[in-house]
Amino acid sequence: MNASQLIKGLKAIAGIFLLLISIFAGLKLLSSEFVLVTEYPRIVFTSGVFTSLVTFIVAAAAAAFLVPRCFQFYLLLIVAFSALFQIGCFHWTPLLMALVCTLLLTLMRSRWIRWAWLLPVLSFVFLAIDTFAFHHRIAVLAYSLHSVVAFDYAPKILRSPSGKTTAYLVSGGFLDSYYTVCISSNQLMPAAHIIQPSDANGSTSTDMIAKWDGPVFLAGDKLVSFAWDERSNIAIDQESLTRGGIYSNDNRFRTPEALSEYLLSLAPKN
Repeated sequence: MNASQLIKGLKAIAGIFLLLISIFAGLKLLSSEFVLVTEYPRIVFTSGVFTSLVTFIVAAAAAAFLVPRCFQFYLLLIVAFSALFQIGCFHWTPLLMALVCTLLLTLMRSRWIRWAWLLPVLSFVFLAIDTFAFHHRIAVLAYSLHSVVAFDYAPKILRSPSGKTTAYLVSGGFLDSYYTVCISSNQLMPAAHIIQPSDANGSTSTDMIAKWDGPVFLAGDKLVSFAWDERSNIAIDQESLTRGGIYSNDNRFRTPEALSEYLLSLAPKN
């Protein structure tokens, strides 16, 4: 083995090692709040997300110079995984990642350009079909499958009296210790909200509230903590009130009981 072959071998080993580091950082991103970045961009600057994101990008960029062909294949894998992961993820971050990687493959004139563009397009088309034909039923089931501990193959389905909106109550955890509410209202991305347990040991099915009161869907653990108003297609909970500047300035919503009373008052009186 001559010197040039040795250098090529070392470059290949170093490049693959860097790709493995990038993969590890990417997996850490998935386990963090990074998927929320399209709705809350400032999440990038939280310590855990920022460190993993920088490692993910820098390691991949370094590998691009050492093993460009492996790097292109790595980008294609990210595109494929992101397009698949978008089905069941209630934020646009996976599709954004797929588009960024596709643009990089286009600039590099990769032989996989056609597949790279086809996969995000197919994912978007599938989302549209699932939205308008199945009311996000497939997306909700896929959301459960993304995590073994959150698996629920038979979520509770509640249609609104008008038939325009479908609400899903999905159990999570090995002992159904928490629940997620998903709202399908003819939008490409369903609204999702985790019901915070009222007890430190988690929720139980007997404590869960999930019902339609006219055009308003109400959910919570023992006390109502989430409402979806079909008339305005707006989700209202403690977090949304805080972001809107109401909760911090209004003492009426400082306790769970007060918030529950307010959410119950949203339904029209008979």
